[in-house]
Amino acid sequence: MLEQPANTTASVDDTQYDGQIIAALIDTEQRLLNALYRDGVSKQLVTARAAKLGLTQEFIKRCRLTGTRPSLRTCIKCDASFLSAGPHNRLCRRCPPR
Repeated sequence: MLEQPANTTASVDDTQYDGQIIAALIDTEQRLLNALYRDGVSKQLVTARAAKLGLTQEFIKRCRLTGTRPSLRTCIKCDASFLSAGPHNRLCRRCPPR
């Protein structure tokens, strides 16, 4: 595993790494995590951002078992960005269906 850089340049609310974090945790790609670490993103930041996105262990396990590819989508009701399990999922958790 790659050493964590001492100077972390990203913040917990930094969305530029969201896609990489999602891919790395779902696919268990250590090379993607190492690339994030080289960019100055700490393991703590990856963990905090994953939690904020809703990447729980249960969600990750379900995605791996079903082979779904989660991604960030925009809620069609409130325009908020949220973690979607697939194309069928277009409303965020805060917006009730009809």
